Amino acid sequence: MSSALRIWSSSGVLEFDTSVATYRIVLSVLVSYSSGPAGTREFSVPGCNTSNSICFFLPINNDTSQVSENRQLECEMGQDVVYTRNFLKGSPSGSFSSATMRLIVARWG
Repeated sequence: MSSALRIWSSSGVLEFDTSVATYRIVLSVLVSYSSGPAGTREFSVPGCNTSNSICFFLPINNDTSQVSENRQLECEMGQDVVYTRNFLKGSPSGSFSSATMRLIVARWG
């Protein structure tokens, strides 16, 4: 029996199947935001876009003492770029993170 991650669209079409694709890490970097206003940063990832790549943040420690103050960072794939934010789109302007997390961009295909 083989193991694989498979993702289907809401219409039942197989969108992604790791049994026929291999991920390759193309960017792994620590991203830090200090206290202050909400902000956005861009990281260049040539050849990556929403059709062939994913991005995500990994917390780098397990300090839960500041959970209400240290929210998850947000990332979004673009064309040849990944955007990072210390706030969530649609959140109140006072809700931002001062966290340091590892940004991972993985490409397949």
